[in-house]
This record gives sequence, C-alpha cells and structure tokens, in this order.
Amino acid sequence: MIKTLRVKDFTRFDNATLSFSRNLNVFAGQNGTGKSQLMKLLYVNLRSLMRDKNGQEVLSKTYLETAIARKLKGVFRPDTLGRLTRRQQGQRRAEVEMTLRDKTSLAYSFSTRSTEAVVVETCPSVWNEDLSVFLPTREMLSLYPNFVSIYESVEIPFEETWRDLALMLGRPLRTGPRFKEINNLLAPLEAEDVLGGSVVLEHGRFYLRSAEGKLEAHLLAEGMRKIATIAQLIANGSLTQGSVLFWDEPEANLNPTLIRKVAHTIMALVRQGTQVFIATHSLFLLRELYLASHQDSCPGISSYFSLIPEENGRLRISSAEDLNALEHLASLDAQVAQDEQLLELFSHGI
Repeated sequence: MIKTLRVKDFTRFDNATLSFSRNLNVFAGQNGTGKSQLMKLLYVNLRSLMRDKNGQEVLSKTYLETAIARKLKGVFRPDTLGRLTRRQQGQRRAEVEMTLRDKTSLAYSFSTRSTEAVVVETCPSVWNEDLSVFLPTREMLSLYPNFVSIYESVEIPFEETWRDLALMLGRPLRTGPRFKEINNLLAPLEAEDVLGGSVVLEHGRFYLRSAEGKLEAHLLAEGMRKIATIAQLIANGSLTQGSVLFWDEPEANLNPTLIRKVAHTIMALVRQGTQVFIATHSLFLLRELYLASHQDSCPGISSYFSLIPEENGRLRISSAEDLNALEHLASLDAQVAQDEQLLELFSHGI
C-alpha cells in the first residue's frame, strides 16, 4: 500500500508532497487540476514494481529504468517521455518519489529531453505482489471481446490502463477460503435493486445472468456496466485485501440511488483491506462516502485532497482527514452558488 508521494515539475505540479490513508483517498477539484494524473502516476509506480511474465528474479534499477518509462508512455500517451515535465521555458527535470507502507521507496527522475528511459535513484529490493486496478471514467465490459488481442496487434487510441483492466476482468473466478468473503461483498451489488443478477463471462463476452435469463453486457445502461465491472473484479479476486483500487469518477452515468450503492461498496472494500483512490466532481458522492464512514463507526480512515488552481498557474493542494476541514472544495462552492440562485428565484416567485 502507498504511504506518500512527492512530485516535482511533473505535469502541472511544481512541488507537492501527499500523505495517504491506508484506506480511502479522495481527490476533488476542477477539471484540468491533475486529479487523474496523480492517480495514473501512482498506478504506473505500482504496476512497474510488479513482476511481468518475463520478469527477472531480482528487482533492479536497470530493469525499472526501462519499465517505468514504458509504463509512463503507455498510461499517459505523450509523444515523448519529456512531455510529462511541467511546461516552463528551458529544460526541466521531473522528480517522483513514492514510499510504501513497508517503508521501502521508489524514486526516479527524467528531463524534458528524455525519450525512452528514466533515472532510478532508489527502489525496493523485491517485487510488489499486490494487485492494483485502474478504472477509467467509461466502462470496459462492452469493449472487452478481443480487446487485448486488438490492442497488442494494432495502434488504437486507448491508454494502457484499458488493456490492464481487460486482463484483470478475464481472470478466473476465485474459489476456496475467500469465497464467503467475496460473496458478502457481491451480495449488495447483485441485489434486485442494483444489478439484479450475477456477471458471467462466456465465450469471451460478458453477460448479466438473472432469473429472467442472460442479458448481453452492452445492452445494460453504462452506469450498470460500471457496477458490473466492480462485481466481476470482486468475484475473481482482483479486489481483495492488500490490493489497490484507482477509480476515476465513479459517479459518471450513475443516478443518486446507485451512487449511494457505489459509496457503500467502496467502504466495504476499504473495510476488507483494499486501499482506494478516487477522483470525483460529485459532492453527492463525497457526502455519501463521508456518511458511510461515520455510519459504519469508522471515521478518520479517509484522506481528502482538494486541488486548487492559483492565479500564477500553479496548483495548491489542501488535504484533511475530515471532509468538513477541506479547504476550497470546488463542487461545494458550485453547489452553494446554485442554492443561492434558486433561493433568490423562489423568493421572487412568492
């Protein structure tokens, strides 16, 4: 699990240090303030530390210098690696340092002129065995058939997070000692008022199986496909104790009733040992997560981050363990402004 992140001259961030909860971490802010970029960077770091099928026995700086650069380019899709440095006149050097809960760290840098490699200063001595999952804003289930083979054979405009997610979705279902725990997490999602059935993978396509039969995933509403994605990742053990979930705008294409279900699912994942990172614009989701944490008698397990653009073009990051203490929450400001306009209209109509 991730403990801290320090970035200097990376994308929009000139110099920032963030400390994370081992449970739930929420990024809020206006469009273009770098919420998704922070999550992608953390994801790149964790995935680069995972042994691939050709991975060597010992984790080395030499291996990581190529692996990190490849993953950065695959996830962010810049023309060159150097395009990920902060946009200023002259040459810059982006610096990234991430520490984990076991007190190991990964630190590397690259310059404006970098193309294919980074310079690794420190790295863990062993591979990361825990799974990390990145969920993009749009759903993946309807795109799943043959996605990986197409991605690896032709150039398509999808970030590598999509390929990684497709591979995760295709993992076989878990059985054994954790089966009861998985079923407890799945039950609220498979209930009649949410999915109304279970997700199945047959002949390379996803379906929702209910009492009425099977329904193709692409015939479900997009918001329902997002919930079905979470259900499949829980069922096959991709989201379990020790795993890390990055979810970009969970609220997209969901009505408030389903957002409430998603918030409680997130808290259930947190309780069973998944570290969760979320980027959101939704004040409703923020409030539901806050309420869920207090209703479950587990306040103080979250870290909230507000990304605030300043007049000089730089970003300031406000953080707090309590939503009420968070400075300049953009979605709250917009909500208050709208409430004031509505009150004015209603008062004139009386």
